[in-house]
Amino acid sequence: QYGLKLQGTARGALGLLLSSTNILQWELKAKSIHLLGDNSRILLRADIGGTVSETFEDIPLSMRFFAGGDNTVRGYAYKSLGPVQTDPSGNEVVVGGRYLMVYSGEIETRIHEKLFGAVFMDAGNAMNRWRGPMFLSAGVCIRYATPIVLLRIDLTKHIRAGTNPLRMHLTFGTDL
Repeated sequence: QYGLKLQGTARGALGLLLSSTNILQWELKAKSIHLLGDNSRILLRADIGGTVSETFEDIPLSMRFFAGGDNTVRGYAYKSLGPVQTDPSGNEVVVGGRYLMVYSGEIETRIHEKLFGAVFMDAGNAMNRWRGPMFLSAGVCIRYATPIVLLRIDLTKHIRAGTNPLRMHLTFGTDL
């Protein structure tokens, strides 16, 4: 099987039309599947996005980019990657960013009929400058193909100094 999915989104608000600010946001997503012989394949994914506004504070929380979790950088908790601010209690809180860059590569092979194994590496982050740090994770996967969807169990660890626990991500869905 070979497949390619490209998706683009743009949205915004104009201060002249029922909005308190001018803002424009875009996001591009790509995912592809390439065969490597009869029983193996490579899956590649990329997600990049950006937001244009006069100030960061003009970007509502619902339009800020976050990374981490099943569909971005596995090995990190959901929406745990991005710029942080200190809240009134003195805790650092992820507040999201202007930009998003996420990349992933997997090599998958058939183990038995409907059972597959894979290894992967993810990289990405949400940030306020294009040159922000990228966070890495790597792991192994077990996949089971049901008649309707693919069941995925990913065991992953982020690649960073210090202690980093093994995380499990469980997802259902299609490849593309």
